[in-house]
Amino acid sequence: MTKKNKKQGNHEDCDPAQDNGIDKIRPEVERRILRFVNAARVPKDLLRPPQRFRDTSGEHGPRHDAEHAGHQHPKFPMGPEKLDRDLATAIICQRPPFGYSDLKQLIALDPRRMEIWIDKIIPLFSAASFGAWSAPIPIEVGGAEIPIHNAALLRTGKVLLIPSSTDTLLWDPAGVTPLTLRNSAATGLTADLFCSGHSFLSNGKLLVAGGGGGSPGGASSIQAWKFDPIAETWTKTAVDMTHKRWYPTVLTLGDEPGRALVISGWTGGVPSTAPQMEIYSELTDSFTPVGVSGAVGEKVGPQTYPGLHLLPGGEIFYAPVGFGNCSQSAVPYAATEPSGYFVFSGPSDGSWTNTGINLRTKGMSVLLLQPTYPFVRVLTLGGGDATQSATAETINLSSLSPTWSEPFTLLQARVHPNAVLLPNGTVFICGGMEETGMPPTGGPCELYDPATGTLTEMAEVQYPRHYHSVALLLPSGQVMVAGGAASGGCSLSDYNTIEVYSPPYLYNGTRPTLSPLPALVHHGDDFEIETPDADSIVRVALVRPMAVTHQTDSEQRVVSLPFVQSAANRLTATMPNGMHPHGMAPRGYYMLFILNADGVPSEGQFILLH
Repeated sequence: MTKKNKKQGNHEDCDPAQDNGIDKIRPEVERRILRFVNAARVPKDLLRPPQRFRDTSGEHGPRHDAEHAGHQHPKFPMGPEKLDRDLATAIICQRPPFGYSDLKQLIALDPRRMEIWIDKIIPLFSAASFGAWSAPIPIEVGGAEIPIHNAALLRTGKVLLIPSSTDTLLWDPAGVTPLTLRNSAATGLTADLFCSGHSFLSNGKLLVAGGGGGSPGGASSIQAWKFDPIAETWTKTAVDMTHKRWYPTVLTLGDEPGRALVISGWTGGVPSTAPQMEIYSELTDSFTPVGVSGAVGEKVGPQTYPGLHLLPGGEIFYAPVGFGNCSQSAVPYAATEPSGYFVFSGPSDGSWTNTGINLRTKGMSVLLLQPTYPFVRVLTLGGGDATQSATAETINLSSLSPTWSEPFTLLQARVHPNAVLLPNGTVFICGGMEETGMPPTGGPCELYDPATGTLTEMAEVQYPRHYHSVALLLPSGQVMVAGGAASGGCSLSDYNTIEVYSPPYLYNGTRPTLSPLPALVHHGDDFEIETPDADSIVRVALVRPMAVTHQTDSEQRVVSLPFVQSAANRLTATMPNGMHPHGMAPRGYYMLFILNADGVPSEGQFILLH
């Protein structure tokens, strides 16, 4: 074996490098090759692409991006190194009853030709194609495991993890002591914030509303708290919410001064939904109920953790995903409201318009923004009934009469999945499956490219990650996943580990680099990006940090910024417009990435958009 790949990931466990010799092939690469070979039934099966791939563009309408019109899945290697029919037949006919258990058994069939073929196909099974996961990191302090259910990426680069207690857990991916547990006396937190909702305010603090532990309507369910990422302390809001809320959704608005919408959440027994929305004001540190008019009325049915997304015009889109019950059964929650959008007619009042039924309880939704038509879409995936859990749908909100597309088929059925927007605009989908295999795993992940309408199989996550799991994008361009309930779903997080995924783009070449960015840039302003790689940059992406729980995240958005190369080592980019409300990109901290022509992103740097 002579194939060697250059390490691009930040974690030693993600290194896909292949040293010389059959014994040095990474275990997950060997497993994929053996799985591929053992699944073959006829010789031509050994010439097909080993990575599951689906072009969904014909399932949900024509592509709108001509640049990707010729996209095709990479072919399996052909030419003089390909298997001839006799050798392919020998692989199948001489296969042991329980399959090949290592590559040495394959090579023994014909050492010279098999070594050439295996050497040729290794890249197709490696991290450059599938990405790679780090070794699991235990979530424990002082030898005690800590179940977590909420995660938020702070502007310091640390991840806030919320357990079911008054303790606060911080994970520092680059820290010498990665996990730090701080008690109530150190942080000031006196409420159990498990089952809360959260979003980032304009100053980078995290607003956390409701919760109250494992019982609906707990005493602290009417409270809201703010976490300061610099001081690493909590402060209770000056005024409590109007209603108790267990499993609410919080959405930061584009207003000035900064405001956040709080919706849904049970007030006590099940179901007993809070009867109206309310708005938190950064200026007054208090909450105001929202008045709703119009024929549709309130859209706060008994479903909790509804999917909410702020649209560029300041409207709020509701996607019928979120919590229905904790089990992994694919059963839709019948009381789920139709999808729709809310338009403000005043500071604290407005009306809903329905956009059709898309009942995907236990699914997840993400907002897709791009500079060409369709400019604004929402993707919903998994959840619903047994058929829907294997599909996804989009709605084009660039249209005056938005309607849902025909469902398209995922590579895997998923209940309570996670979906993370990457800096290149693709969507990484993981988890949502029951325990399978020996040992149990969370199953294969997949990558959805909205520009091409394609789904591509990615590496298997090592633990089941469904109900009570979280996933978010790190400044490194990697994805962190953590938590996950036991088989069946209805338990606290049993899989108390963190795994870090390095997408294939981290193995496509050298990463571009950035000099320190300006500390603050205003909406609509130009700003400079110093980089020695200026002439190779094709994309500048502004990425809002995630705050996720129970497959609900209202924060994530990736905004592609217009830019020009203004000097040999300089780019000049423009922030989203200065019009009010700032629906395209609300005030607050963002990660900024630059990507080169090979699709490789820089490390993300935080910048304050004001």
